[in-house]
Order: sequence, then structure tokens, then C-alpha cells
Amino acid sequence: MSLNAPKALCHGEAEERDDESLQSEAQAHLTQNAPLQMVAELLTKLRTLDLPWWTPAVARALWPATLRMRWFKQRNDVRQIITSKLTGLPAKAARRFWPDEQASLMDAVIDSGDIDVAAFEGSFSPADLVVYGPAGQFWRAFRERMPWEESSPVHQRLAAWLIRALIADRSGADNLSRKPILSALDVRSSIRSSIWHAHLPFELRVEIDQARLKHERSRPREPFTARHELAIATPERIAENIPLTELMLVVERAETAMGFDEVETSPIVPTPIEASSPSQVN
Repeated sequence: MSLNAPKALCHGEAEERDDESLQSEAQAHLTQNAPLQMVAELLTKLRTLDLPWWTPAVARALWPATLRMRWFKQRNDVRQIITSKLTGLPAKAARRFWPDEQASLMDAVIDSGDIDVAAFEGSFSPADLVVYGPAGQFWRAFRERMPWEESSPVHQRLAAWLIRALIADRSGADNLSRKPILSALDVRSSIRSSIWHAHLPFELRVEIDQARLKHERSRPREPFTARHELAIATPERIAENIPLTELMLVVERAETAMGFDEVETSPIVPTPIEASSPSQVN
């Protein structure tokens, strides 16, 4: 079942509100949107891996500082914290700069070698990025950049982690409860039966068959479902044996379930914006 893609949060009358109320509304927005939790968890996971196709430099090229700071236009507190951390400006001074000016300062310290790109990327919370930024773009960029034809151990572990995250009822990043993005049946039915039987080890298929017979004897009124199959053919065993190109179908199904299937892939090119007057800055 496809959902409507969650939109970036826009606060009403943000200029009149304090930082705490904006933070609370942002947290509520994340809590109420399982797709945003999933993408935040994915961004967090990708940052822990040494992947040549997803580096801080790649992320900065896709979503540069100017674009990011404009996402946080209503969040003076978030922009100030990031600007101070990266440039060393005191809090009050950093807060008075406009988003484009703050971004220019960040680019200057990175391009001059004062800080590295990893520090830039690490300054942006994945939760903030998905709440105020284009969560669908992040997801699609991952799907399109991952080399699915390369079934290396690190890619297999990533695929196994992703399947587990998609069927989980709780976010691993911040322990928020959520409705699973996909059911076990969604995962199982996304993998073609011919692929399933051709690539899963014979012993594993026998184990599933034996469990089915045992289940029917002991609980004849309760069906043996995909959930029971995936308890045996775990995401780790699936990723080790099923070609990742086939598991890409699971990712595409999740994309549709989260409403990201019609999301634009290219980041919005930054264009000049009109600065607010200093009196409007909290």
C-alpha cells in the first residue's frame, strides 16, 4: 500500500515562536512519520560505513551547504549551532547571518582546509535533514548510487540491515515506535520464487519445510506465513545468498510504500532568496 510522501516540515508563524516549541514540533513530525524515521536511520547507517559511493564529499556535492541551510530557514537555532561548530563564530554572531551567508562561511572554511568534509557532514543531524529536507531524494540517491551488482560482504550486510529495518516496528536510530514499512509478506513476495528456490541453500529450504510441517501439526488452525519463513531465512541469510540485484525489488517496493516512487532525484539547485530583516531573527 502506497503512502503519500511526507512533506518537509514548515512551521506556522516561526518568527513568533521560541526554539523549544519549534524543536518540539519537529520531534512530533518525526515521530508521526515512519518513512522519515526510516530515512534518518538509513542516513545514520551510511555514515558508519566506508563506502566509496557514499562519502561526505558525495553528500556535500549532492546537497551543498546553501541548499541545506535554506531547508533550515525557519530554524535559527539549528543554523546557528552548525555555523558556530564549523566556523568558530560565537553563537550570537553566527545566528544573525542569513542562510546563504552562513553557507558561504562554511564553504570557505572547508575549501581553505580549515575543516574537512567529514566534519561538515557530521554537523547535520539525520533527523533534522529528513524533517526539513527532501527525505525522498535521500532515499532515491541511496537506491540509485548503491552498486547492486556488487555482492561484496559490506553490501550484503547493508542489504540485510535494510531488510530488518524495513520490517521493524521500532526505529533503531532513536527507538521510536512505528508501523513497519514492509511486512514479511511484502519482502518475501518481492523476491521471485524461482530466485528464492534457485539461490537459497538446499539445507535452508529443507529447514523451512520441516518447520512448516511441525507448525501445522502443533498449531493446525494457525497458518504458516512469510513471517515464519523469514524467522528461518533471516535477512542475513537472504542477503548472503540472493543476488542483490534481486533484492533491489524489495527496496523499490519500500520506496512505493513510503510514497517516494514519484520523488524527483536531482537536488533543487540553490537560487537567490530574499533575506529577512534582522528584526525577524529570533
